[in-house]
Amino acid sequence: MSTVIRFPMNKGVAGHVATNKELVNIMNAYSDKRFNKEIDSKSNYKTKNILAAPIMDNNQCIGVL
Repeated sequence: MSTVIRFPMNKGVAGHVATNKELVNIMNAYSDKRFNKEIDSKSNYKTKNILAAPIMDNNQCIGVL
């Protein structure tokens, strides 16, 4: 069973990466103000660190990895 969690593109670390089209490497997720703690609550997971990169098509961000 898979669960889909959606949130606005301008929210959280993924939103920041998509909006600014930049790689982000966060060693302590909970100490970063961009981190969206709601996702951990919904998924029952505790995020420790994050490496996120924009997926680009020409100059447009089409997703975040």
